[in-house]
Amino acid sequence: MAEHKTKLEKKKLALILLLALVPIFSYYYYFSLSNKPQTAYVYKYKGEIFFFRANLTEALKIPVYPDEKAIFDAVMNESVKRINIVFVNSTDNGLVAVNGFEVSSKLSAIFHLNGIAKKIKGLEVSNYSLKGTEDTLIIALIPPVLANKTEVRLEDHVIFISGKTEKEFDLATIKFLLSVMEVVV
Repeated sequence: MAEHKTKLEKKKLALILLLALVPIFSYYYYFSLSNKPQTAYVYKYKGEIFFFRANLTEALKIPVYPDEKAIFDAVMNESVKRINIVFVNSTDNGLVAVNGFEVSSKLSAIFHLNGIAKKIKGLEVSNYSLKGTEDTLIIALIPPVLANKTEVRLEDHVIFISGKTEKEFDLATIKFLLSVMEVVV
């Protein structure tokens, strides 16, 4: 009788374990095959998982000028060999550092996944009157203390990422990265 009870408990345990694993494997299956944001903070790009600090759905609503394709083309342009991420010294330097790290680390990963070699470096500048060149793209990070709008804008080989609040600055940074990954609404 005790042997029969042990077999029954093992079957129950196996069934419970199976029922617990089904949702996990289902989520993993969806997650591994989908190329859409899997959660509000995760995106799978070329087989690699990218984690973001802010909601991707909200980031996709940030305006981009002239458009996302222009941002993608500017960053992925073969003639661009260097990318300078620039900022003006302000009380928001900590926020700029976090967003600058996110841009540089994710751009490096995107370039690696696409077999592209570009040099990325950070620089302090005295103002945002900037012009890039054919071979050097500038990404200007404009934090809330210096921003008068929230947007991503390309002008004269310079991509301006600005946000009127800390949250909007984070979302604009993510919108820039999603544009480079060709994620659109």
